[in-house]
This record gives sequence, C-alpha cells and structure tokens, in this order.
Amino acid sequence: MVFTVYDKVSAGIGDDATEQATPGKKSRYQVSVHHSRDSAGKQWVGTQALVLRGLCRVLRNFFSKLLETTDDGTGKVNREGQTPWFDDAWNKILGYAFDASTLSGGRDTLELRTAGTELLVLCAQLSCKQGIQAAITPARVGTNMEVINGALRSVRSSGKSNGNSQEPLRHSHSLVTETWRENLFLDSFDVLDSFREHLASDAANLHESGLHHTLEPTQVQVLSKFADEMGKLYECCKNDEFAEDKNFDDDDDFSKLLVAPRPKVGDSDPLVARFVQIVSTVAVESASSPDEGFFFSQAQRSCIDILRNMASDGSPEALLTLSELSGEAFFVQREADGRAKKGVDILEHEASTVLEQEFSKETLSDDIRVMVTHRILAAFLESLGSPEVAEAGLWYKLLVSFASTGLESAKRLHNRTGSGSKAQLLSSMWEKVTISLNRVLTPMILDGTKVISIPNSEDLVAFVTVVANTAPPRRREEICTIIAQGCSKCLHVARENPSARDDMLRLFT
Repeated sequence: MVFTVYDKVSAGIGDDATEQATPGKKSRYQVSVHHSRDSAGKQWVGTQALVLRGLCRVLRNFFSKLLETTDDGTGKVNREGQTPWFDDAWNKILGYAFDASTLSGGRDTLELRTAGTELLVLCAQLSCKQGIQAAITPARVGTNMEVINGALRSVRSSGKSNGNSQEPLRHSHSLVTETWRENLFLDSFDVLDSFREHLASDAANLHESGLHHTLEPTQVQVLSKFADEMGKLYECCKNDEFAEDKNFDDDDDFSKLLVAPRPKVGDSDPLVARFVQIVSTVAVESASSPDEGFFFSQAQRSCIDILRNMASDGSPEALLTLSELSGEAFFVQREADGRAKKGVDILEHEASTVLEQEFSKETLSDDIRVMVTHRILAAFLESLGSPEVAEAGLWYKLLVSFASTGLESAKRLHNRTGSGSKAQLLSSMWEKVTISLNRVLTPMILDGTKVISIPNSEDLVAFVTVVANTAPPRRREEICTIIAQGCSKCLHVARENPSARDDMLRLFT
C-alpha cells in the first residue's frame, strides 16, 4: 500500500508542478499559504518526503521482524529462482531513496532530497552485521544511586547486569536470514556507490563544458546530511564489514597502494576502500565556488571528521586517502597561526593538518607509516617547480616532521623484514628519500629574484640528520655521496651569493 501511494504521488508531481494551490471556489476569507506549499507540485513533494520518513520509522522499528520473513523454514536460501518479498521491497525502497536523493530543484525539493539521503544510508546501517544500535547506543555509567522519597540514596548493585556495557542489542538469526541480511547490505552499499558516481558524473560534465563545479546551496545541505549519516555507518561497520589488515600481512604487492593518483576503486575491492572513496568524493565535490572565497563547507568538515576518526583507529585506507587529499599543502608556507595562505586549497590544508596530527600516534603500524612517507615524498618531488608552491613559498617543516617519524618506522621494519613485498616497499621508499635529498640540496633561483640559493637551511639540517641516522647499511655510501655533492653545491652558492654564506655554513657545520 505504501508503494502504491508513493508511486501515485510521484506521478502527480509532473502533472501539477506549477499549479497554484488555491481554493476551488471564491471565498470571502483570504487564506495565506506558506511559500513551501503554495503549489500542487510542492505539496506532492512534501507528501513524498512524509512517505520516505515514514519508511525510515518503519524500518527502524521493525527491520528485524521483516528480515525474519526471508526464512520460510525450509533452510534453503534459493527457492527455485524465487526471492523473498522483502528482498523485492528492499530494492524498491532503495530505488525510491536514490531517486529522491539525486533530484534537482533547489529549496523546493530540499526536504525530499534530505529524506531520501537519510533513508539511503539508513538501509545500510540497519542491514550491517552490528546494526544501527552500534551507532546510537550511548555509553552508560552505573552510579548505584536512586531517588528514594525525594532523596538521592546509594543502592546495592544486583550483580546481574553490567552498567558499563555498551554492547548493542542484537537478535540471533538463522543461517538463511543472515545470508539474506548480507545480500541486503551489499545492495544498499551498491546504491551508495551509485550516489557517488552520480556526484562525480555531474562534476565531470561541468568540467568538460569548461565550467567551474559550483554546488547549489541546498545541495551542500543534502551532502552535509549524507556525510553525517556516513559517519554513523562507519561506527556500525568498522569492526566487521570495514575491518582492515593494518599490518599488510596478506599483501604481496604494494604497487597499487603507492600509485599517485590512486586508481579508482571497483566493485571487487574491499568495502572499506569503496566507503573511503565515497567519502573523499563528497569532500571534493562539495567544495565552494571561487566567488565564495573557497570556504570549508560543512559537508567537507563532516567528511574530514570521518577520515580523522578512521585514522585514529589506524585505518590504512583513511591515511592514504588523507595523503592524497593533502596535495601540495605539505610543502607550502602557512600563516603564523597555522592557517592556510591565500590561494591554497582549504581542503588540502585541512587534510594535511589531520594527517599531521594522526601520523605520529602509536596506534599506527610501521608499515602504514612507511607507505604514507613514500607517498608524501613522491608528492614532494612532483610539487617542485609547481607555480602554486612557488607562489605560496616552499616549506620543509612538515616534510621533515613526516620524514623523522616515517624513517624511524622504516628502520624498525627493516630490522625485522627479510625479503618479499615489504623489502621491496622499503627499497622503493629509500629511492624516494635519496632523490628528495639530492633535490633539496640542489641550488635554485629564489622566486622573484635572480639570486641562487638553497632555501630552508634550518629544516634541511634536520632532514639530513634523520636520513643519515636511519639509512640502512647498503644505502649509506649513496647518501654520503649525495651529502658530499651537497657540500660542493653549498660552496658554489656561497661564492655566487655572499648573503647566503651563513645559511650554507649552518647547513654543513
């Protein structure tokens, strides 16, 4: 019945989209109608939103009972080509949610798009292994206190319940029901990925037309709601569907993780990789327009908070994505208070700040630190000579900070690694280190002048020191050669530019 009502409402929108909602016959009383419902089309849209929110309430309250209908008692998942009615209903609900969340129409359809977005993510939350309770169960602290006759008094604990328990209430299901639950979750997640593809497609079409991708203001609100709900989905799935191998014990090839830019994730990739791709797409596509000064939108902030939360849990996918989102923000100067300089992409700045905060935490494995360091060094080599970096000013402080932590991790990993993929990872990272060391010790013409120099000498001292102290034995001769050549270059700079003599002396004394 609900589906019939919704289909009829959807059909009615096109017929009366602009018809004014006025009484059928003239009345002596003038009725004021709010602008959000002053046409038949707007009223139909409002009715659609009510139906979708009603579906949200029904699923929240009765999902477990509805899921039980997938088991007919025969113990068989496949019933001679027939699927349970709830599976068909589920896919129809997902279709309604997707269609509503991808509508256009500005403020007139905002409520409907928001309701569709909420329903879209709710379906994934409900059908995951932990269920939505994993995201909404609050922490409970037992105080053993009660109000008795108007006074707060201590009472004995029954000893039968644990007041500190945060385990969500879960229903046990049969094997058949559990199989269908997994299918429902995968269907829901596929539709979330379709929503990402819709966003990316809209942006790509604008770029092909030579237009800047500017979101309509109400679409930012829709994406903010979507990002908030995706944060709850991560809390539901982080220990099951989104679980990761944080030590890369099962990986035989790291090349795919080190490619820049990272290749697009497909249906065969882990769910957590697809989830992070959805979050990063929303963060990129919800950027503000140049006319608005490139402010940090609420949708972007919610996405960065998700990646921060994942990085705090030691998620390799989140850390690698943050390193890619950071772009050139690692290597450009900042304001004295740490804010991004004018012209620096605010999303890149915020991503680099989060990565800096999370990178040194003890929860991270040495493997992921080495990979992130590898990606940062590769990005640094690509950024040298970039007009954006030259305009903002080359900066080595963050590079030195990451190198100090990452190379110490590489040293520990080298001591317990023989041969294989991790040895190849270390070898590839040290190639980036030696190339970077050679580049930073190469004189360059300072921006806006004809003066030759080696900039950031104080930071270079720290970089050279950490490289020399952590280099594996077979790399030391190569590094010594680079440092000796750097000494020669410093002498050349001191002769050509007397004002840089003190900096060159500081670098090699």
